Amino acid sequence: MQTAISDSGIAMQKYREISIAANQNESLRGRISEKLTIELESRKQAQNVDS
Repeated sequence: MQTAISDSGIAMQKYREISIAANQNESLRGRISEKLTIELESRKQAQNVDS
């Protein structure tokens, strides 16, 4: 559980940094969104395997 909380904190920090970058450069938004979606899906699948 502690690791999940730690990972969540790191993910939120990355998300904030990406959000700032995306706000500065709109052309990145689509690609960043796509990468985040892929990352979240892979994490969900990994959690399902762990369960």
